[in-house]
Amino acid sequence: MITQNGKPAGVLLSPTAFDELSERQDFLAAVQDGMADERAGRSHTTEEVFDVVEQRIAAIEAE
Repeated sequence: MITQNGKPAGVLLSPTAFDELSERQDFLAAVQDGMADERAGRSHTTEEVFDVVEQRIAAIEAE
């Protein structure tokens, strides 16, 4: 911890520790985004996704 006039003013981290904290924050933000998408109805089941993929493959093969 870095202090200024005896009070905490900053923290010194190794690059590895900083990267780990950043990655954890990014992961948590992505989970929160996914949960918001689910609540808002912006998600699809695996079966729905595979159905769309199969339809697109069939359309390409029919060309």
